[in-house]
Amino acid sequence: MKEEIFDVAVIGCGASGMMAAIKAGERGLKTIVLEKKSRPGIKLSITGKGRCNLTNSAPIKEFIDCFHNGKFLYGGFNAFSNLDAISFFENLRVPCKLES
Repeated sequence: MKEEIFDVAVIGCGASGMMAAIKAGERGLKTIVLEKKSRPGIKLSITGKGRCNLTNSAPIKEFIDCFHNGKFLYGGFNAFSNLDAISFFENLRVPCKLES
């Protein structure tokens, strides 16, 4: 059996795992995704009562205010916001629909 060497190993093929693998591949890195479920993204497909929730469309401050001591979230959301997430998927030709 020939041993393969990868630049990146992504553990879990949920939403963030898939995004990490896509970005690594776009950068030319040899990437492997390891997932224990039978299908990648299976958990994502059942979010939002089967409508595949990707993100929240509320303004970042309003969203963070929903959490007790959520101030630590500002760094992450300033680096990659909900609007960045929507753009990411739409650039992959995954249409996004905003619902109330």
